[in-house]
Amino acid sequence: MRKFLVLAVLVALCCVAVPVTASAKDAELVQSMVDFDKAYIPPMFYTSYNSKPLSLKSMAICKAEWAKFSGAYSDYRPNYVNWQSYFVTINEAIAEADAIITSCALNPSCTDVVPAHEPIELVRLTMMELRTHNGFPKF
Repeated sequence: MRKFLVLAVLVALCCVAVPVTASAKDAELVQSMVDFDKAYIPPMFYTSYNSKPLSLKSMAICKAEWAKFSGAYSDYRPNYVNWQSYFVTINEAIAEADAIITSCALNPSCTDVVPAHEPIELVRLTMMELRTHNGFPKF
């Protein structure tokens, strides 16, 4: 009887611990989403105002934060519909924006980084869709 009671307590603890661990990981994911939002908003702002030096600097920060975010979470929910496609879309959009900004920065006669705004806007829309379709808060 004592062995059965100990086993029942262990099973109950495991059942309680698993959801707590998942929600703790979700809380980390939400904080990482906030951190990434803080990283892509500046280049979105600076490209819309055609600031070449600030676009270049803020894009480097955005790329670093994206690498950290996607490295940690691209496989977080592989069974969710479209989870990984969001990451592919964002990766391509960041690469496109970075190519536009970098090529303009390398060309002294280039004064227009505004075309990089659209791919970064796609990042914002894709992150919003990822959150809303997967039960995370909108912000």
